[in-house]
Amino acid sequence: MADRIIALGNEHEQVELRRLVEAHRGRIVQFERPGYTRDELERAHGQTVAALSTPDTEVVYQATFFDGGLVGHADFLERTEDGWLVSDTKLARTESVPALLQIAAYAAMLGTAGVPTAPVARLVVGSGDVRDFALDDIVPVYLSRRARLDAILADHRTADAAARWGDPRWLACGRCEVCEPEVEAARDLLLVASMRGPTRRRLRDAGVTTIEQLAVRTDPVPEVRSST
Repeated sequence: MADRIIALGNEHEQVELRRLVEAHRGRIVQFERPGYTRDELERAHGQTVAALSTPDTEVVYQATFFDGGLVGHADFLERTEDGWLVSDTKLARTESVPALLQIAAYAAMLGTAGVPTAPVARLVVGSGDVRDFALDDIVPVYLSRRARLDAILADHRTADAAARWGDPRWLACGRCEVCEPEVEAARDLLLVASMRGPTRRRLRDAGVTTIEQLAVRTDPVPEVRSST
């Protein structure tokens, strides 16, 4: 199923590429994915910025952005009268928060490189619909989330040990391949079927942190229904 989704996503991207090729014949620049070393990423970022300053270039396909901490590959950058338009294809039929943060990140890195941008960024969703989002709405959210991410990484780098399960400073999904062994080892309430985050938080606030403690709990817990 994963392979099929990837194939459909690539096909969706190629449909948009063919449309842009038809609209901008002979004025499309395409780049290959660089190697994931600092030197290669910096080179690819420089190539992208240089291509955007070339008068004959109207579309850049698979542009690379790298600011020393974050790397990304934009599906398309299209020249418009208002500046370069960041455009990404997504197989989903509705936009997601990660997708919006992604195109906001590309637009922000263009701005940092001194490249003029269009006032919107674009998602071409799986239905073929084109949806534009104002940079004034999405870039500030990206910058806020990026600042938090950078702060978390800085704290991790300066810490004297690995992050520990249950540390209140960090959020954890509790269900990925990294979290699952920690959940098991801690006998965490996430082992309970259909355990919701708010319920887990209220139980923990009441001193119930493990499934063993939950199994023998008889006293009510504030804001948790007795049936639950």
